Amino acid sequence: MIDAAKIYGMNHPIVLQYSQKLDHTHNELMMITHSASHDHHPVDC
Repeated sequence: MIDAAKIYGMNHPIVLQYSQKLDHTHNELMMITHSASHDHHPVDC
């Protein structure tokens, strides 16, 4: 994405496409991480 932005500019459709894919993947990872953190029960120390 960064290389495409350097070549084509920030407003080029291919850069937008890469950005949207990155955002989608990030959101999926956040959902996985969030649900995994709720699967564990806190442990008293």
